[in-house]
Amino acid sequence: MLIIVRHGQSEANLIHGFAGHWNVNLTELGEKQAKTSAEYVYKNHKIDKIYASDLKRAFNTAKALADITGLPVIPSLELREISAGEWEKQLFSDLASNYHEEFSVWLNDIDNACATMGESVAQLKDRVVKEITKLARENADKTVYIATHATPVRALMSHITGKKMQEIDWVSNASLTYIDYIDGKLTIEKAGFDQHLKDLKTELPKGV
Repeated sequence: MLIIVRHGQSEANLIHGFAGHWNVNLTELGEKQAKTSAEYVYKNHKIDKIYASDLKRAFNTAKALADITGLPVIPSLELREISAGEWEKQLFSDLASNYHEEFSVWLNDIDNACATMGESVAQLKDRVVKEITKLARENADKTVYIATHATPVRALMSHITGKKMQEIDWVSNASLTYIDYIDGKLTIEKAGFDQHLKDLKTELPKGV
């Protein structure tokens, strides 16, 4: 089984900025979210391996569980958020005005979106699905914890369900998505579980 965790609240989340590969860290609240999810997972599952995007906000989310279990965090560039080119470090509100046409596609037809001078969502989806499938195959008899980002989780859910990404909601910070790998097929058992976070829960702003 794969337990996919979106990173806790980041410094970019706090200011409603587009992070992409911008290597921001977790906020104090994000660290609490990461620890809360780690404790929940540790209490309810025996984890065999921990993987994470190498970007600090995801890696440190995974490290919260590593600190409890003593397992190392195995970094993967393929689990990174979308490479957002000129959009990185910009506020969502500024993207809507400065890159109106391109960002409108992101908002209304994200499957066909491409960050200006950056990676397309289709490219992100391809690399993330390949990496998750590889990790699932290599750990078919294990339970693994994988820390990544909002767009990779949404893209993965789209691939598994066959739905367009536009039909799938963003998952909240430090939420858990449970995925099984049976007979070479990925299936979602539970998506965006965040009840354990209670009043620590945070989400992306509306209209992103």
